[in-house]
Amino acid sequence: MSRCGEELAILGYAMDHAWEKGKRRLDAKGPNSVLEEQVLG
Repeated sequence: MSRCGEELAILGYAMDHAWEKGKRRLDAKGPNSVLEEQVLG
């Protein structure tokens, strides 16, 4: 049970970290450039 909880905690942290990174990029470059990046890859 604790192992499952550990994995969830790690996953939650990773998602939170990615979200924060994404928000910073959005603030730095603006939403349009981020959208273009996603569409054009």
